[in-house]
Amino acid sequence: MAYQRDADGPVVDKGAFRASFIAYFLGLVLIGVIFFIAVKWIFSDEDLMENAQIYMNALLASNTLDYTISHSENTMTVKLWYDGLTAGAKKAYEGDEASLESWETFKISTRDLAEQLFGQLRTLAPDADLVLMVVNENNHARSLLVYKNGRLSYDVVQGGD
Repeated sequence: MAYQRDADGPVVDKGAFRASFIAYFLGLVLIGVIFFIAVKWIFSDEDLMENAQIYMNALLASNTLDYTISHSENTMTVKLWYDGLTAGAKKAYEGDEASLESWETFKISTRDLAEQLFGQLRTLAPDADLVLMVVNENNHARSLLVYKNGRLSYDVVQGGD
């Protein structure tokens, strides 16, 4: 039997796990880890929250509701309101059918907005929480609806949820 020379040189295994493949894969993993550490080192949590706030402003700018956005270390707070909202919520609380139906529709659209904003915030600042508050248009300290991380946590019409 004659010895055949391998054109690729000495190879331990001709399968998928060649030494060059393993070295290439480990090199990519190492580059990924170094990139992740560099990004975490360059961008602090405060920078991530500032960038997220700018992005949230851009998303809400086309919305018909008035709003404010603020943030603390790990929480983004969005307050929404519009004229006549509190009067409609009061009528719904008192049992007016048309107002109650309108309130439920508003709750669903607000929930969808809260879920969208929370998803975007998770992308931009993974450890942050989102509190979306629909507030009284005359007194922003009074909440009508509160969503935390896309989930309803308070509804003034239901007396809490």
